[in-house]
Amino acid sequence: MVETERLHLIEWIVLIDEIHLNALMQLSDEELEKRYMLSMKKVSGEIKDYY
Repeated sequence: MVETERLHLIEWIVLIDEIHLNALMQLSDEELEKRYMLSMKKVSGEIKDYY
């Protein structure tokens, strides 16, 4: 994963889950992608519940 992709994932996770940036910076690429997918599932579930 290139650095810009990594930073974009981190930005979205911080916005969605309100997690501290330093905690995310230490994750591996694989762990970061997994965390991002969990965040997206959380958001999609909330959107589905809203509508």
